[in-house]
Amino acid sequence: MSVRRAAIAITSLVLGQLGLATFPAKASPTILGSTALWSWTAETAAQALQAAEAGRESGAGKTSAVNHGIRRGYQLLRGAGPDWLGRVDLDLQVREEWQIAYAVATTQPVIDRPGHIGRLSLRGRFGFDPDGVTSSRLGLIWRREVVGRPLAASLDGALEEHWLADYRRLALASELRLSEVELHARLHDDVPGAGRARGVLEDRRLDGYQLDIRVRLPFVPWAWASGGRSWQVTCDAENGVVSDRFGLLLRPLLPLEIEGGTTGGDSPRSWFARLRLALKLGT
Repeated sequence: MSVRRAAIAITSLVLGQLGLATFPAKASPTILGSTALWSWTAETAAQALQAAEAGRESGAGKTSAVNHGIRRGYQLLRGAGPDWLGRVDLDLQVREEWQIAYAVATTQPVIDRPGHIGRLSLRGRFGFDPDGVTSSRLGLIWRREVVGRPLAASLDGALEEHWLADYRRLALASELRLSEVELHARLHDDVPGAGRARGVLEDRRLDGYQLDIRVRLPFVPWAWASGGRSWQVTCDAENGVVSDRFGLLLRPLLPLEIEGGTTGGDSPRSWFARLRLALKLGT
């Protein structure tokens, strides 16, 4: 008997004794009913045991089974929970030596009055990596139609901390989007520890700002002109470095993108050209 069939048989027997097993359902449950509970438990147990069997001689096989069970359990919880929980993404992983890494992200509506002040949403993300990185981000997004055209504005604050390396990065970003104009602004402040600064961060640009604008060309809806300016200070440097960038982005036939432009500032001016495919995977 295969591991999958054995798991389903054992689970069916146990749940049958509890009065929960009626008949198997192949689809993932969306409510916490008895049939859905039987289906989810049997399927999860079977797949988890298969993952564990494939790697039973290594720690990776054990953690793979645990991670699979966590993902399936959270899917069940989201389907049965309130609406706000359906907008929460959880990525929790058990790694080798049973170290836990996780990230939680969500976007929740605060105000939804499109005919008056528009839609205001709160978005945030928090992540923890046992290798020594903690990151958090919190922001607001406002959307409204102005003269029949969509308008969106956002403001975000972020903190990235490498606590094993005594290094932190603070950032404040804003964004404004119209149907023909996009404006981005970013202010960042890196706070490295003395040992980290003397190690591998000498050439990394730290404190500074960055401004970018992109405008759709009139009568050519698939062409965008862009420009930007930045000022940044390298670690332990006395003076900042100024740079600018101007370009033209063409999207004659998606997903094909053609971009060309020039960069300069304190460094000698140079030219660039790019050809890329902008593919969106998944749903």
